[in-house]
Amino acid sequence: MNEKIAAAMRQPPDYSVGFTEMMIGIRTKVGRALNSAVYLDSDMNYSSCQRLSVYIQPDGVLVEKDSESAAWRIDFLISSRGKFFTRVGLQRMSRKEWKVVRVTSDFTLVHRIGRVLEKEGFEPVPIDILEESADGFLTEMDGVPATVFQVLFSEMY
Repeated sequence: MNEKIAAAMRQPPDYSVGFTEMMIGIRTKVGRALNSAVYLDSDMNYSSCQRLSVYIQPDGVLVEKDSESAAWRIDFLISSRGKFFTRVGLQRMSRKEWKVVRVTSDFTLVHRIGRVLEKEGFEPVPIDILEESADGFLTEMDGVPATVFQVLFSEMY
């Protein structure tokens, strides 16, 4: 794991209004880049990140979050511990149920969102690093070694 990620994991989560204001600005920039609605979940309860979300039809067209035609939801998790992000894909299983899946479709807009985040100084964390054990960190619930993902993006470690 690189030193920047290790240093970020040692930082406390940033629950400040300033972090949320920064995220509102990033949401606006991503929305302009996509010419579409981008949703911000700023609730950091049990989390050390905020989430940008887009909803996508099977043909790759963006839709409103309440649209029943959305087949995918792509979440970009932005860590408050450091300038890092990752993405999570969810596939609609029913009207209200979403299942976490690996994003197999090559949605151009996903890459555009990543480029906006990188222009803002954020770095993507590769999946293999996210799954690594975070030395010195244990999960709160069961006391097992936490992963990099849990430390950078969750408070439930």
